[in-house]
Formats: sequence, structure tokens, C-alpha cells
Amino acid sequence: MPKKSAFSVLLSEVLNPFYIFQCLSVTLWIFENYILYSVAIMTISTFVIGLTLYQTLSQNKRIREMARYDCNVKRWRPDSSSTEREVSSVELVPGDLIEIPRCILPCDVVLLTGSVIVNEAMLTGESVPVIKSYFCDEIGGYREKEAEKHTLFGGTNVIMTRTSSNEPAIGLVTKTGFLTSKGGLIRGILYPKPVNFSF
Repeated sequence: MPKKSAFSVLLSEVLNPFYIFQCLSVTLWIFENYILYSVAIMTISTFVIGLTLYQTLSQNKRIREMARYDCNVKRWRPDSSSTEREVSSVELVPGDLIEIPRCILPCDVVLLTGSVIVNEAMLTGESVPVIKSYFCDEIGGYREKEAEKHTLFGGTNVIMTRTSSNEPAIGLVTKTGFLTSKGGLIRGILYPKPVNFSF
């Protein structure tokens, strides 16, 4: 995510048509000897611009912190003699096999073994945990819409994993980054769709 500088945010705020109108009005009032009124309007406008600058930068920082999530996961790669290796979640790509970690998921995963209890409150607002079961190919291939009961979404919190044996629950990474469900939410915050509404 690009980090906005204070100068660029300030420039976009000052170039707002409202503040351009305020500057022209203050200039006119100064020529008409409304000095006290002009100073009051300039002071209020400067305070509002500073407050907006602070809020915009702090919101941008919070969104960046929310979007950037990194944890260690155990990954299996068939080409590397099928051994597991602990890697950073930043290195994951679609097609990787991972052990389902008991933390916030960094990517979208289809569950291949076991069952998992997840809290999807971050995405859906539901406060009740959801049970996800492993995917068996009964629907003729994996499609996310039809296999939501088997899909663990990025940004959800894994509470518990269970398998029939003592082996860990395994999943296949399907999406990473802005392509995940959480990434779609953040993309919607950063680049909202224009509202086509007219009276």
C-alpha cells in the first residue's frame, strides 16, 4: 500500500474548492477592511485543515497496519522432498500446502484434512464461531461459492483444529494479498466504487 505523505494530503485538502473559495473571500474581506473577521475565518480554516490532515494520516496508518499481517506458517512443497518448512506468510503463493495455524489466517485456504472452528466476525460480523470441514470433491472441482463450508477466509481467526488422528489440519492456499476476502474489504476502503445516484 502506498504511504501518503503529509504534504500530498495537505495539498489535496488545500486545493479543495471550498478552501479556494475561503481564500478568495478572505482576500476580498481584507480589501474591504474586515480584518478581524478575516483573521477569525483564516484561524478556523487553518485549524480545520490541520485536524483533517491529522485524521487522514492516522486513518491511513491504521488501514496500513490492518492490511499488513505477517505470521509464521508450516508449508509443504512436493518438489522439496515433501518436508515441512516454517516460512513467513508473506512467502505463501496459491498452491502451497500449509498446516492450519491457530491464529488469524493470512490467506484464503481450502481445508483438505480435518475440521476447523473459526471466528469470522471480522468479515461477516457474526459473533458465533463457524465449523469448517474438509473438502471432498463431490461437486466436480473446487468452486469457492459452492464450497464455503470448506473454505477458510483470510482475516478470520482460527480457534481450534481437529483431525481424526493426531496429524495437523492441512489446507491448500487459494488466494493471497488483496485477492483474499480481507484484501477485498481493504481494497473497497482504499478505492471505493463511485456512487451513481441522482435525484
